[in-house]
Amino acid sequence: VVPLAGQLVDPTDSVLGPLSNQKDNPGMPGLNTSYADLIERAFDTKYWSNNDSHLAPTADPSDAFDGIKLNITPGLADPASTVQFTQKEANFSFFFGLAVQEYTQLLQPDDTPFDQFHDANPDEFLGLVEDIDPSTPGVQVVGLSERQLFGYDLFQGTNLSRLNPLLKNGNCTLCHAGLELTSHSTGGVHATSMLHPITLEDEYLAGFMLEETLRGPAPGAFEVDILNPDLTEVGFPDGISLVDEGMYNIGVRPILEDLGRGADDAFGFPLSLAALALRNAGFPVGTFSDPANPVEPLPPYLAPYVNPFPVGEDWPNIGEQIFLPDTIAPPPPLLIVPVGTYPTPNRVARDGAFKVPMLRNVELTGPYMHNGGLLTLRQVVDFYARGGDFPETNAEHRDPFMVDLNIHIEAGFTEDDKAALVDFMLSLTDERVKFERAPFDHPEIIVPTDGTAPDNTSGRKGLMSDSRFRHIAAVGSAGRLKPLPSFLGISSVEGSSGYDHFDSHTDTNVTARAEVRNGSDSNPLVYFPLNTPILGSTYHAQIVADASASFTVILLTLNGPISGIPIPGGELLIQPPFLNFFLANGAHSVAVPSNPSLLGRQYATQGAILNAGVLTLVNAVDLTLGNK
Repeated sequence: VVPLAGQLVDPTDSVLGPLSNQKDNPGMPGLNTSYADLIERAFDTKYWSNNDSHLAPTADPSDAFDGIKLNITPGLADPASTVQFTQKEANFSFFFGLAVQEYTQLLQPDDTPFDQFHDANPDEFLGLVEDIDPSTPGVQVVGLSERQLFGYDLFQGTNLSRLNPLLKNGNCTLCHAGLELTSHSTGGVHATSMLHPITLEDEYLAGFMLEETLRGPAPGAFEVDILNPDLTEVGFPDGISLVDEGMYNIGVRPILEDLGRGADDAFGFPLSLAALALRNAGFPVGTFSDPANPVEPLPPYLAPYVNPFPVGEDWPNIGEQIFLPDTIAPPPPLLIVPVGTYPTPNRVARDGAFKVPMLRNVELTGPYMHNGGLLTLRQVVDFYARGGDFPETNAEHRDPFMVDLNIHIEAGFTEDDKAALVDFMLSLTDERVKFERAPFDHPEIIVPTDGTAPDNTSGRKGLMSDSRFRHIAAVGSAGRLKPLPSFLGISSVEGSSGYDHFDSHTDTNVTARAEVRNGSDSNPLVYFPLNTPILGSTYHAQIVADASASFTVILLTLNGPISGIPIPGGELLIQPPFLNFFLANGAHSVAVPSNPSLLGRQYATQGAILNAGVLTLVNAVDLTLGNK
């Protein structure tokens, strides 16, 4: 059998180029060698050179698969037989598996701008940096642009850019963690790293400790977590549950449309590792155990491989169980001591949960979410900023960090903040992947486009002429001239050629608005707009204050309105911190720039009266900049 007999291989392919038939015969598919020769080059002789025995079949009614058993039989295999196998043939799946593993280990997209930044700042963690060059103090802005670094700050709640002094935080790294940018990884679920108790820096297991951790059931496969935060500025949770690590319900679709991790497998066992662990220990899910109605044990072929209950990974509870079955404990949990779940015991948040994806090269992997429901990275950021699409419908299983980032006290994201987050995610693209340069070059691939494509019975020529197959040309080590296209050709890069997210969301006509708002009506209603903020005009408003007032103040923020926070002096109706204020003396006027990029920009303003050193908050006016 000719390897890759139906596929062209570029003569400059970084792995297979020297073996390409096109070196001597342009247009000829396949390699100028055999699988047998490749095996002999790559593997020790003990795995393929035995000519003293072979595998031969005998009937075995006890074999549930096909009623056949293969036995080691003396002598050579019959070359004409299709049911006798040499050692080399019998070990083919072994060779294939190891070869694929070795090849994929070459495909590390680790030369992104994000990686280049960390190369220049090797000790960056949680916002702390130890410079590699004392002559240039501060963070070395290498690889990332200033806006991308600001987006990284918003991603993890740091101030490396010095543009995030309030430490706004999207809490993205709590799920998109580590070098893989996902907590659903071997390192994440096997707990091969832990935080140093003093420096909070990652420390990685090695040697016998690492081997022992990887051989056993993953100790970090699920965790105890809070659930369903409210969509206010505080986001206080209303429950505690067991949750599979890296598998969360973020409200992409209603639970009943797709159970995800909450479903059972084909044999009736739960897909959720937390639910499996409870059953393995003899506890039901979501209720107290009942001695009169015991839980059916797992079969012996499965039970030894089920993960243990969550144990502490960080000081001071390393190796200690932190989950108590049959126990109710109200939030928030204190995870330095064992806790139960709430409001029911043995609670498992699994319905509608899906895997946290890796974010490397995320620019190239649209459409986004498990249902492909989002087209661009900005749509993804907007999705998270509003707390998902079904926060109420999915409340019972909703992830604790799905909050309203527009108003949450930790975030208060503006439109500029969201654009910076998108820009940061673009820094996770490795240009070698984007242009398919070595080691990401590849042979020709012909793949079916849907379930109607037939089996390959006609060879390469037949597949190339069949519209039910897609042809992907071979690429050599130098890569493509043009980058890989984004899904449907819609880019996430602002200002890119062709269509991008920002083009599709430009509105040339926006009505200017000035709307009075007073929360729970507890503040004096004395602050009124006199017109609307049209670009290029002057906006006027006034506070009708008592004549005894010292002066009046207009507070202004870009962070949008909030429902109201009672504080001394009245109800705060705009998101702190304030970006600006005006001493108004009753009335104020402000010139509205004519800059078209401000079209649709929203501001929240609130009035205040200062009298004898006492500040009294009054109602708010919400503004939308328009051109009509």
